[in-house]
Parts: sequence; C-alpha cells; structure tokens
Amino acid sequence: MKAGVYSLYWDTLGGGEYYAGMVAKILEERGYKVELFSPSRNTVDSLNRRFKIGLNHTTVNQRAIKLMHGSILAKWLFTSHYDVLFFVSDGSIPFLFGKKNLLHFQVPFKGVGGGNWLNQLKLRSIHHVICNSEFTKRHIDEEYNVKSQVIYPSVRPIPKIGSKQKIILSVGRFDGNRKGKRQDVLVDAFKKMKLKNWRLILAGGVLETDSKYVASLTRQAKGCPISIDANCSFAKLTAYYQAASLFWHAQGFGTDIINHPQNTEHFGISAVEAMTAGAIPLVFNGGGLPEIVDEATGYTWDTIADLESKTKTAIYRLNDKAFINRIVLKSHQFSKGVFDAKFVSLLG
Repeated sequence: MKAGVYSLYWDTLGGGEYYAGMVAKILEERGYKVELFSPSRNTVDSLNRRFKIGLNHTTVNQRAIKLMHGSILAKWLFTSHYDVLFFVSDGSIPFLFGKKNLLHFQVPFKGVGGGNWLNQLKLRSIHHVICNSEFTKRHIDEEYNVKSQVIYPSVRPIPKIGSKQKIILSVGRFDGNRKGKRQDVLVDAFKKMKLKNWRLILAGGVLETDSKYVASLTRQAKGCPISIDANCSFAKLTAYYQAASLFWHAQGFGTDIINHPQNTEHFGISAVEAMTAGAIPLVFNGGGLPEIVDEATGYTWDTIADLESKTKTAIYRLNDKAFINRIVLKSHQFSKGVFDAKFVSLLG
C-alpha cells in the first residue's frame, strides 16, 4: 500500500506540518509506504527533530511537488498510483486521483472563492474533508459548501517530572505581525502586573525573516523577569512545560474575528500540551481555544484587564488538586489514541 502526504509549508514546521506528520505516522504504523511530497530531502529528519514524531520508514518525494503543480494529466498519471493521499490545503483545492483522497484544513479560510464551480468539480474526487476544530469547520463548510468533519490534532502528553515553579509560559512561533501569537501583548501585561517572584517565559520557533520581532520583544522585556527562548530544543521546551504553573495564550487578541477568522488560533496545540503537564491555561476567548478551555478547566479572557484579574485568581488555585486534575483529564480528549481511531475510520 502506498500513501502520499502533502503540505506546501513543510519548512515552517507549524501546526499543519505537525498534523501531517502524525498522519504519516499513522499510515506508516499500518503498513503503508509513506512519501512526504516536499522539495527538501531533510523534511522527515526535521519533523522528527522538532516534534519527536518517530517516523522510521517514511521517505521524501521531491519530484512530487513539480508534478502536483503540473497539468491535470500529469497529476492523474502521478496520483492515481496512491492508495491514500492526504493534502493540507493552503486555501486551494487540488485535483487528486488516489483511491482515497483526504483534504485537510488547518485554517478557517474566508472570502477565497471556495464555492466556485472549479473547486466544486475538484471536490467530487475528495472522499473526506477534515478540519482541526469546530471553529475551522464552521468557516470551511460555509466557504466551500462542504460538510467537513473534525479530527482534533494528536497532542503529546508531557511527563510530570519535578515540582511546579512560579513560571508563566507562552509557547508559539514568533511571528512579527498582528496575526501572530501576540507575545508583545503578554509582555506588556506581565510588566504591568508586577507579580512578585514570578517569571514569564516566551518560547517558540522563529524564521530568519522574523528575527527583528524577537529583537523588539527583547528590548520590550528589558529589566523584567522575562525570558525569550527562540528555537529552543525539544528537551528544553518539555522542561518549561513541566515547570510552568500557568499558561498564557493571546493569539486573536485585537483581531476582527468575524471578518478575518484566519488570524485567530485555529486550535491551540500548545495550550493542550501545557494542560497535560498540569498548568492552568488562560487563553484568549476566540478561535478554537474555547473548545479546549472552559470554566471547569481554566480561564478564557477578552481584555488585558480580564487576563490580569483571572491570572491572579488562577494563582490562588494552584493548590486546588481537583481543579488541576480536571485540566489534565480534559487534555486526554486530544490524545494520540483518539486521533488514530478517528483517522483510521476514514480509511475504510
């Protein structure tokens, strides 16, 4: 059996690439000969190094990228030999001719002409449209006139080692625009709160094009107990999760969510990772984040004042074991076992 997995953005190593990598892992475990359609021969190694996915037999098909952007005949000649094709959409719909064609949306695209006749023609060969959250699904179904299904990402549990410290953690790519994780907002909030003996740690990946944003954050945080760790190792990130008592997430703050839903957090893998380690999540009340966190398992916030107030409340609840246990239990809804079972059911 042969399977192909496509993403246009392997080099960013973001949520969509993690999701696609986990799909490759499932297929590999079930005996498929899996190929990643990527221009870089190092894609498998990069996925394993960043996400510890554990791909053992998956290979890279560099030639596939050119063929996937070729003529319809070229696409048919190439893709018809695959038993399963998994395509992470960048907003476009591909012509796929595999025996089982799966189209995945990480982003709630809006206003991209999703319902045009050509896309509707292409969708006839798609067996399942998959979204990463109910939030994404609502927008995709409306934009593309489809009935998609939600399969939440598989989130790795963080081993509970050591004791919690007075650390607030935020994890996410350093993206220097208002569509990013908004670390700048969190730095300002932390400086204003002046929490005694507490530290804020900002960790995440950064591309060279966003290095100026990291430099700006460093200047903004100067003189405060704030650490900025760009492109930190997997081991170091795990240690941060294990030590953090609170977790902050601000993506979507200051965004027109109705007209620009793509600028919010579409799911929130890092929030779930923090919850598996027993950190109390305080996340912006928008996008897919409220599907992860509710009043029984953390806090959602709408304004900076709201974040500050609920952070102080969360600090008072750090020794509430029942509360912490509910948080950890909620994270189990996004386990690899749940993800695998739902995905395998689509293969037929």
